[in-house]
Amino acid sequence: MLRMLLSTLILSLLITSCSNNSKKADDPCGNCCFVSESLRFRLIDAKTGEDLVSGSQSIIPVDSIHFLLSDNKSGYYRRATGLSTQGKFLYGPGPWPGILLEIGLPGGAKKEKITINGKSVNCCTTGIASVTVGENPVPVQKDSSGVYLIPYSR
Repeated sequence: MLRMLLSTLILSLLITSCSNNSKKADDPCGNCCFVSESLRFRLIDAKTGEDLVSGSQSIIPVDSIHFLLSDNKSGYYRRATGLSTQGKFLYGPGPWPGILLEIGLPGGAKKEKITINGKSVNCCTTGIASVTVGENPVPVQKDSSGVYLIPYSR
């Protein structure tokens, strides 16, 4: 009798665990790694629209561009990954509220508040809905390839 009871209990547990696994497999969010879209951007002259990093009027070296946490408590910064393999845009962080974009030039560094507003693409992915600069609530424009054009005044 005890054997029968133990066998029934073990069988019940196996059926229940298989049932839970099949539900987990059906859930698209059950087994995914979180992914966040990276900012793709170009720094452009606010007046002429010229690319200031990789264009013919380039005056800003790639390694002088950093992203800083806006509270600066940790002193942590995140350097832009660099130019894309085609040299047409820079990489930055994913959606992150209240960061600072620091551009170091001879004579000092200029800091601009950048807000990268996120949007849910699916349960595993966050994309970029818009990017704003400073206190201006109007999002910056994107070019035809989806690269954000961040204006910079010299």
